[in-house]
Amino acid sequence: NGPDFTDQESVPFCVSTTVTSLDAQFTANETVVCIGESVQFIDQSQGSVSTWQWSFPGGSPASSTSSSPQVVYATAGQKNITLTVTGAGDSDSVTQNSFITVGAEPVLTAVVANISCNGAGDGQINLSVGGGQGPYSYSWSNGATQQDITNLSSGTYSVTVTSNSGCV
Repeated sequence: NGPDFTDQESVPFCVSTTVTSLDAQFTANETVVCIGESVQFIDQSQGSVSTWQWSFPGGSPASSTSSSPQVVYATAGQKNITLTVTGAGDSDSVTQNSFITVGAEPVLTAVVANISCNGAGDGQINLSVGGGQGPYSYSWSNGATQQDITNLSSGTYSVTVTSNSGCV
């Protein structure tokens, strides 16, 4: 006959578990651009991501599987972006509505009133601006910063008009 054990002892212990779920997140280098400018999207998802699926309605490309795709927009407006990430049997998706604002370039029409006679300083240029998003800023070759310029002498004048969204 062997020994008889009747004494019991409890030993506390801890089990640590880590749940790694995915959380799709992204940002971009610019959120306000002009038609034809590119946007670099950057994945900022949490967790072990192995694949990316982006959707860029109205963009070129319209979709991508890159972690940091570059997209160009050919039309003005608010653009929605969707990112779906997968990894380790998990997936997550996020859509950011109106995340990118694409502005149009201003369209100019100039009405020129020539000087009345040689040497006079009574010429003027009146601009009409459409397209883009106002208010607009003006930078004339003679240093003026208003929409219309007056009291002009004979010469060549140029203007750069910039929309509120930075489009020229």
